[in-house]
Amino acid sequence: MLLAGVDVSGRPDTGNYKFMSVVIGTDEKIESITKNLGMKNTHMHSISDQSVRDSIISRVNFDGKQCVAFCYRIELDKIIKRINATQAKNVRKRKIFTTCYYIMWTLVQDHIKSFLRKHRCDAHDVVFQCDGDSEAFLKTVGLKHGYKGRAHSLADIVAWANNNKKEPDGVISVDLSGEISRRMTRKMK
Repeated sequence: MLLAGVDVSGRPDTGNYKFMSVVIGTDEKIESITKNLGMKNTHMHSISDQSVRDSIISRVNFDGKQCVAFCYRIELDKIIKRINATQAKNVRKRKIFTTCYYIMWTLVQDHIKSFLRKHRCDAHDVVFQCDGDSEAFLKTVGLKHGYKGRAHSLADIVAWANNNKKEPDGVISVDLSGEISRRMTRKMK
């Protein structure tokens, strides 16, 4: 069985949304990684001790075979603010986000599906663990989602770490911000 988690850096009250992380792996591998951390359902913003954060990041390692982690630079706040500033007032915020989510899924799905094919699984068969920040994205693109869990905890670590320039070992990083911005500009004209 495969587990998946999705998280974005930032918080609803402060924004940010620079990175979106996706972690997918076998139940056994995700359990092994989280056991190695010595913590259950870690949420990085709730840990105030920097040495504990650094220790957690140093103990996370993705092998790309049983567990893969992607971290996408999305710069969603900047893109949405720019689109809002250049669009007529009649363009609803929901339409902007929906369009952005579809573009993001178009850009990330090949990476995700490549790993899933190796495990003879389809993206629509996997439940993506998330929190409220990622739920709208998953709903919009038609993926199953569940609330938090071990895979989401790992995705949170990856997104937080990248937002703080401390990428864990084995993470595949891709900067999608420029392409998202270009496609959003074309779509929203």
